Amino acid sequence: AKNSETARSLWLPPGDWINAWNGEIISGPANITNATPLNQIPLYIKSGAVLPLAPQMQYTGEKPWNPITLDLYPNGETNSATLYEDDTLTTAYQRGEFRNTLVTVFADENSKTVSVNIGAAQGDFTGALKNRAWILRIHPPANWPENVAPAQIKFNGKKIPFEKIPRAKTAMPFGDKIGAPDVDVFEIKLPSAPVSENQRVEITFAPA
Repeated sequence: AKNSETARSLWLPPGDWINAWNGEIISGPANITNATPLNQIPLYIKSGAVLPLAPQMQYTGEKPWNPITLDLYPNGETNSATLYEDDTLTTAYQRGEFRNTLVTVFADENSKTVSVNIGAAQGDFTGALKNRAWILRIHPPANWPENVAPAQIKFNGKKIPFEKIPRAKTAMPFGDKIGAPDVDVFEIKLPSAPVSENQRVEITFAPA
């Protein structure tokens, strides 16, 4: 390894794992030796990952959790994550005052379509947001052709636009405004909508 790199060994459990810094796919289970620049930690993301990100804050509760960014690494399986919220200040969550929102994602290989479903929020707590916007950042499946891009995006059946953010090798892996280090990402801003309603997004890809 070069002086600016260090070789680090790590264990990857079963499944396909994406190197967050360059998009390389490694199938586990595997012991790997990773030559990583000293200023980067080895970081592997499970294929299919759904990562909800709150706005950047200096301290808990500085800003409302709006919008929530979903960093999505879809694959051919249905994957999900749950956004958990409470008032962040009291023990009211111990009395059941909290809220969960289930997000599921699926990529259809044949139709080259990514489906994102944001479920209606379950539960409530004091000060909970009644409406929320979301930002979707789609990392196209690694086994899809490199030149694909969204041809059509429908939010609850209505067409909405997207922005292509070219790959930025100097970017941080999650939610970085300048892009992502692994691939071109496609960013979709969903308009604010009641959290009590289910939101559905269909992204149909085609050769760019």
